[in-house]
Amino acid sequence: MARTSKFTETEQQATVKGWINSNETAAAVASRLNISVATLYLWKQKYLPASPVQEAANVAELQAQIDNLRLSNTRLRNLLRAARAAVSKEVWDSIAVAYSRQANGEKSN
Repeated sequence: MARTSKFTETEQQATVKGWINSNETAAAVASRLNISVATLYLWKQKYLPASPVQEAANVAELQAQIDNLRLSNTRLRNLLRAARAAVSKEVWDSIAVAYSRQANGEKSN
């Protein structure tokens, strides 16, 4: 069973609007209305969606994170290629040495 609020939706919206347009802290407003600060923030989230400026900032921040991850991915991929090439060279060199020893009749270690 859903819990009912002692405040109507209209009152909740008015509270959020008044709080945002005032210099009052969330704690002061919540205390005055005898509600929790969490409830006040839930109302804010419900009735005052993020502004377009906030949304744009979020998108820009996410895009910056994506760009950083792509750059890191490229660096790691290049590092892996270099490591793979170095290991491959060592493996081929050791095979060549072993083959040379075998061809010369030497015992391998």
